[in-house]
Amino acid sequence: MENNQNSETVSVAKGICPNCGAAVKPGQKFCGTCGSDVSFVTPEEKKPNFFAAHKKLCILVAAAVVVVAAIVVLIICLCGGGKKNFRDMYADLARNNWCEIGKDGSWMSLDTNPDNEDDYFGVDSIEAMDAIEKVNRELGFNDSVAQEMQQTRSIDGRQSASNDDYEITWSYHPDNGLEVLYKLK
Repeated sequence: MENNQNSETVSVAKGICPNCGAAVKPGQKFCGTCGSDVSFVTPEEKKPNFFAAHKKLCILVAAAVVVVAAIVVLIICLCGGGKKNFRDMYADLARNNWCEIGKDGSWMSLDTNPDNEDDYFGVDSIEAMDAIEKVNRELGFNDSVAQEMQQTRSIDGRQSASNDDYEITWSYHPDNGLEVLYKLK
């Protein structure tokens, strides 16, 4: 009996008559070969493809991903993602003689004592130092870099810091002030 039940279960799953083994079509009530009741027999159905069965859901998810990606790109553009342009920065600082830019825009320098005056601690020097701190932040450097610049001694020589997009080098001398060079990588 147990063997008969197993064959019936297999037959039901495969759409085969449990009595004679003939194929059973969907909705058929009696076996076409032996006449047995096969109303309980269901042929094996193909499982539907997940994407075909959930087409609307897949389209909605894909659309949501596109919308989120567009929003991220928009935010990056609006927040100034990517490299800063030295020419744009220079336009804000050009009125000062302590700022210089390369013709190709690949570098910019700021100098707290551009005329190498003996007693240079004046308004220009303070403005130049404020500009250095501002440019450092705009280029993605921590405030610690400006702090290192302020603590540089002439004996320390040329110092540097870099991130993914920019390199900064600087030196200090009591007679020449702090000279900072920003370069694109």
